[in-house]
Amino acid sequence: MIVREDPTVSDDGHKDESSITAPGGTVSALRNKRSAPRVDEFFYEAVQLLQTPDTIYCLVHRSATSKHGFKVVSRLEQYAFLLHIALRRLYVHFRVHHDLPSGK
Repeated sequence: MIVREDPTVSDDGHKDESSITAPGGTVSALRNKRSAPRVDEFFYEAVQLLQTPDTIYCLVHRSATSKHGFKVVSRLEQYAFLLHIALRRLYVHFRVHHDLPSGK
């Protein structure tokens, strides 16, 4: 039987922070304010230049040649990006299905 000092750490070294213990019991972390993303803890292997990586590695399982895989962006940047994509799709839909002339 293996006894761990910290019960939130798994056998492979990852820490489970999905819940926190409060005076009344365990509370889901999603109900509380989210902490800042830990983007420095994720890596990928560069297979070829400008190729999308297919596997993301954590800080524990990365190799010596791994590169940082993410960067911090604000929620406003995320929403602006998603709005841009949605508007482009809507524009293409109207051009294809409703005979909307090209803007050029």
